[in-house]
Amino acid sequence: MSNIHEWYLNGRLCRARRPGYRMKRQHVLTQQEVNCWIQEMKGHGVAGVLCLLDWDQLEIYDMFGPGLLASYEAAGLKVAHVPLPDYRDPSLSPKDEPLVLSAWRTLPKPMVVHCSMGLIRSKAAVELIIKQPGT
Repeated sequence: MSNIHEWYLNGRLCRARRPGYRMKRQHVLTQQEVNCWIQEMKGHGVAGVLCLLDWDQLEIYDMFGPGLLASYEAAGLKVAHVPLPDYRDPSLSPKDEPLVLSAWRTLPKPMVVHCSMGLIRSKAAVELIIKQPGT
């Protein structure tokens, strides 16, 4: 099962679920799941990652290895992190928008945007990026 939901902008941008995402809350993450996710993204040519997980969601990756963002960097991916709370409405606040756009401008392409499920926060970030002139 692919972690990628959808590609945009002629293959320069995609959104995905986080590494190891499962609907079951009791699922214990492993470094192997993170590594498999990274390899899947790199297999699609992804060079940049915009992680939208809030700090409490990132903590679950501290149980093993170097943590999620450090794992991305160790694999040669360029990373930006804009922590967005889950279940907030709207998903992106006006103060978050410049951070997302800065990540889009600076990260190498193709770029993946992910939150937890890759549906709400990720889609809001992708929609913001797509509506920018010149993208």
